[in-house]
Amino acid sequence: MIFIYENIKIALRSFSSRRMRTILSILGIIIGICSVVIITSLGTSAQANIRKSISGTGLGAITLFAGRDLEDRSVLTEALAQEIKQAVPNIQFGIPVFRRSFQLRYGKNTYQNAQAIAVSPEFKEIFKVTMQQGAFISEEDNQERRQYIVLGSEVANALFSDGEAVGKYLRLFRGQTVKNFKVIGVLPEREDTMGMSFNTAVFIPHQTYKTKLYKPDAVDMYIFSVASEDQVLDTSNAINSYLARRFKSSAAFRVMSLASVANMASSVMEALYLLLTGIAAISLLVGGIGIMNIMLVSVTERTKEIGIRKAIGAPPGVIRAQFLIEAVTLTAVGGIIGLVVGNLTSLVITSFLGWPYALNIWANLLALLISSSIGIFFGYYPAVKASRLNPVEALSYE
Repeated sequence: MIFIYENIKIALRSFSSRRMRTILSILGIIIGICSVVIITSLGTSAQANIRKSISGTGLGAITLFAGRDLEDRSVLTEALAQEIKQAVPNIQFGIPVFRRSFQLRYGKNTYQNAQAIAVSPEFKEIFKVTMQQGAFISEEDNQERRQYIVLGSEVANALFSDGEAVGKYLRLFRGQTVKNFKVIGVLPEREDTMGMSFNTAVFIPHQTYKTKLYKPDAVDMYIFSVASEDQVLDTSNAINSYLARRFKSSAAFRVMSLASVANMASSVMEALYLLLTGIAAISLLVGGIGIMNIMLVSVTERTKEIGIRKAIGAPPGVIRAQFLIEAVTLTAVGGIIGLVVGNLTSLVITSFLGWPYALNIWANLLALLISSSIGIFFGYYPAVKASRLNPVEALSYE
């Protein structure tokens, strides 16, 4: 241990006496490690951002739509939701959803083509709906067929410029159909989810929609949820398999889930940053060649020193170890600097992009290991060359 420590001190003194050459020689290592860290950190942060952006909208949600091969839309009944729920395990909720576009009016303010979505109270649990004002539709509102409405943020802003929407009445127009609805809640602004734009939509009790607003002839979509996000993909596949058997076609329905979208996006990001990491690793190879070059120069410059050490009894293994430790120290210093610069740069970039910063510890440790390994690999030949010098020739070297 003392031997290693002493050789590290010798190496650091050597670097200090040749600062500019040392900086230039480890620059390739710094750039390579820095590039690898930035790419892996940004890749991890991008994946974290993808999951964060959709986790609040219900990763456990699965939506079901009619597919291109479904010719008989009469099978799109409310009972089908319960049938699927009973046939497929792990489903927590299963609700049919109706939706149509309506014109909304409050006083002189009009909002064209707002999508009115008929939902039951479970919708709030499935999509983790939060409220900016008021409350969401309750089971009592649904059963009593109350003419209540919940507004998306864009609709509320367009109709109620003063921001006070809850408790007021607006009118829904569709052809000759005109109905008054009481606003009971307003949703905050949120991203589109599974083919639904929450900001431009309004939500109406399921039973109210069917009996007082519009009598649909078929369900527009079905929404299911599972208790655990880990079950989403298996449950989606199980729903697909059940419907394929039930309707003798794998294209009769389309099953979608946020979890599958998240996994697909994460897979694409992972493949991309692995590719970029491979490209960045090329700079490490170039940096390694630079380390070998500087160590060969160092051996040449210190030929007489090596001769003296061998003349007083230093075995080849000690000489070899000295130069090998010097090469590893050089690359380790470059690796540490690269790690610090890479992580700080990643932190600045993710802050600018508004992503959560995800420190990839394993990538950092691997980068440090790689930098040290480069020192061993590219420092080995110069170290062996130094250990094999003839003492007599080394002492007479000028």
